[in-house]
Amino acid sequence: MIFPVFAVGVLVLFAALVFSGVRRARARQRAFQAYVTGRGWSYARRDDSKIRREGAPFGTGGSRHADNAVSGTINGKTFLTYDYQYTTGSGEDSTTHHVQVCLVALPRPVPRLQITPEGFWSRLGGGLGMQDIELESAAFNDRYRITSDEPRFAYDVLHPRTMSALLDRPPMSYRLDGHDAVTWANGRWDPRMIELRVAELCVLLDGIPGYVWSDR
Repeated sequence: MIFPVFAVGVLVLFAALVFSGVRRARARQRAFQAYVTGRGWSYARRDDSKIRREGAPFGTGGSRHADNAVSGTINGKTFLTYDYQYTTGSGEDSTTHHVQVCLVALPRPVPRLQITPEGFWSRLGGGLGMQDIELESAAFNDRYRITSDEPRFAYDVLHPRTMSALLDRPPMSYRLDGHDAVTWANGRWDPRMIELRVAELCVLLDGIPGYVWSDR
């Protein structure tokens, strides 16, 4: 009789965990919907079309999907943010990863420029054969790994004033690529952080000299 009782207990615990997870997900959806209301933004509970992208954090693992997609305009910048989720491993060894993604549309298409804190994503870049670009600031080089399809573009974007502004902020991952600028971080953001993440990207974008856009 002990084993059946144990099995029932395990099933009850599993059901309770599933119910708790569903309840938290619904509460998060309601929080996003409430925050979007009145701001003229759009909300989608799930939109997996947003994750068909190249480069970190995309293209890794399986069971990829995007939840709580919010799009709109802040101070003239068109943005999109969403919860990105994927799994690595399998069975009991599987791990679910949660990443919050924020994108801002660019006025012109640009070469790829990626700026990532030294750590996992930089090691991934090294494994893909991308060479780190050394800039004028030793402090910036120590904190970030910089890679680009066009090194000259990296030097134009990351001039001393912009590097100083980024060093004054917590390390973030950034990428300019094609028509978008994107930043991402592990975990799940509170919806009230949407403006903050757009502002973080704008620190980088607003510092780009005008001639960079005109040359494009």
